Amino acid sequence: MSQSEELRQIKEALNAIRMQIDHHIEFQRAASAITQQPQPQWLPRSEDWDQRSFEKWLRSLIPIQTKLERIRLKFFASLSNSTTNLRASIGVRPDDFPTSTLVPTRQNAAPMIVSQNPLVLLPWGTQPLDFRLKPLFDAWPKHLAWYPAFRDPVLSARALQKQFSHIDCPEEDLYWVFARGEKDIFVQICRMEYDDEGCPGFISESCLQESRLPNIPEGSLVLWEPSPVRKKNTRRHSTDKPWIGLGCGTIIDINLQDTAVLPMHLIAFILWRLRHAEDTGYPSYREQRFALEYLLSFASRWGAIQHPFGSFSQNISIYFNIRWMDISKSPREYNDTDLGLQIKRESGDIPHINRKVPMDLHLLEVRHGICLVSTIQPLPFYSLLLLQDREPCAVSPLREYVAVELAERATRLFKMRGGNVGRLTAIGFFLAFLSVLLETIVKNWDVSLDRLDETLVTSLSELKRSRRQDLMFDNDQFSKSDQYFTALQVLRICSDWIKQVNQGLKTLHSQIDISKASLDDDSDDDTNAHTAQDKEDERKRLHEMCSVVMAENEARSRPLLDRIERKVEEVKSLRDGLFNATSVREASKGTSLAEMSGRQNQYILVFTIATVFYLPMSFVTSFYGMHIFDQSGDSSSSQAPFIATFVVLSLATYILAASGLWFIKDRAEHKSNRRDQTYPNEKGKKQPALFGLPSKERSDSVV
Repeated sequence: MSQSEELRQIKEALNAIRMQIDHHIEFQRAASAITQQPQPQWLPRSEDWDQRSFEKWLRSLIPIQTKLERIRLKFFASLSNSTTNLRASIGVRPDDFPTSTLVPTRQNAAPMIVSQNPLVLLPWGTQPLDFRLKPLFDAWPKHLAWYPAFRDPVLSARALQKQFSHIDCPEEDLYWVFARGEKDIFVQICRMEYDDEGCPGFISESCLQESRLPNIPEGSLVLWEPSPVRKKNTRRHSTDKPWIGLGCGTIIDINLQDTAVLPMHLIAFILWRLRHAEDTGYPSYREQRFALEYLLSFASRWGAIQHPFGSFSQNISIYFNIRWMDISKSPREYNDTDLGLQIKRESGDIPHINRKVPMDLHLLEVRHGICLVSTIQPLPFYSLLLLQDREPCAVSPLREYVAVELAERATRLFKMRGGNVGRLTAIGFFLAFLSVLLETIVKNWDVSLDRLDETLVTSLSELKRSRRQDLMFDNDQFSKSDQYFTALQVLRICSDWIKQVNQGLKTLHSQIDISKASLDDDSDDDTNAHTAQDKEDERKRLHEMCSVVMAENEARSRPLLDRIERKVEEVKSLRDGLFNATSVREASKGTSLAEMSGRQNQYILVFTIATVFYLPMSFVTSFYGMHIFDQSGDSSSSQAPFIATFVVLSLATYILAASGLWFIKDRAEHKSNRRDQTYPNEKGKKQPALFGLPSKERSDSVV
């Protein structure tokens, strides 16, 4: 390649980089303008409140046995038709099931059934159930909620339905009952209300704890959900703002705390909370499978299930998954449960070379899944569920306040960006909550990268003469090469995971745009109160919120990507230094071997000359010493033939040896001249230097 072509390619690359920088600057300016100039806030009116829809939403929260059974059958039928590689834990005693079908995945863990389609069931359970899966099928809870006034679960369920069937809003609290086996899982519910301006705000929270109520079964865990109606609220019956004091939304935080198996009771609770809003009386073909897909996407391998966005009539649903890499000095201990779906996460390790004791850093994928279910009306009712492997370490150290802090920060951020978005208010709050969660996860990335830096740190103390050799040369186990290779791959994976979030936000934005276009076609509440201009304003403001979330996350992730890039260059420099030092050492060994080989060749040449010199004498002496030359007379008669033979044979041997040596040398010089004529530009070039040390010139002469 000529020099002009190289300059042209460099110029094109610089122009492409400049265009990317200009595009990024324009994008940041647009996002900054959106943040600095929020649109005028839309204020709700009294006629925007739908009391009957609110009561219908509350009644749908109460789990009914027949509907729970229908969800269970759909759940197992969907798993049987799923092509995703899933694992189901069905027991804790291997003797209960055929050992040939069980594959233990961890020591002291529940046995797993592993196959492409692990749950082979008939849709709707019309055929006999596989006896291996019967414990999993039977583990589905028969009762999720409890009314404390009744000990019998059937009477309790009837009382709940009766209490929540009145036109007036109920003021009774709801108790969700969990089995004792879920004690390692932390569940929290935050109640949200609309303020005077129609913006969601945090009101109260409750956590999963041991039951102390007399009528609830002993040993159960209870999650108390406050009544959606604030008791003794003097502003409750306000005519101008009838939504004041009514709980229109909930945030559910489920922290699995590194549980390896998602228990069936928790699966039932999640599916009910995400699917209760679908029970609106519409035909079954319009029901969405997003709740199950959200659950399976969280439990299965990353990317096995795509992120859907579903909307139908007066309901909208959306979810988003995020993952980051935890790097710790000790392996993560999983909490085992016996019945449920195994949570599949990637894991690995990176060697940490210590001068005395080698240690490994353990890598683990940590995932957070956020899901939203909302109605579509001027003041929507919504449920936001956050399912995560563990709480982010960048928020409150007390887990009882993690969801509260996230909710309060999301509320402040939502108001700062304009507040109420009309029918799409729940989606706007979802984006604000997602932005806050992404901000905390960025801090988790910083902590993980700090721990990774500890394994590859190079300080002045490492550059001392006594310790410099450890950086320059590898050992017999190639520990340094292993460490550098693993570190480069880990950094590449970290960069890919961070970029996946940015790409996922762009996909989310495009899916929301498609959904907004379909909302106007499917919506049945097109009244005069909600004009086309209102819909256009909602569309525009939600688009601005999405743009701000993408711009902020890109701005937060850029320092992480730059830090990873710098670390990659640092590791590459250490690796190149190791390879160069090793090459110099090997080259030095090769030079020593070549010199030793040259000296050996000289010794062999001397030995050969001496051998050739004495060869004729030895041959003639041996030849004439045979018995065929014995004579009875004087020995002087044989001296003349002996001398003549010796002289002739010696001269012939010396001439042939000298001719052979001359022929070999002349042939080598001839080859050298031909090579110089073929490559005249390379004549006289010196060999490249390593570390600035010139290599020795080679000679083609034969010694």
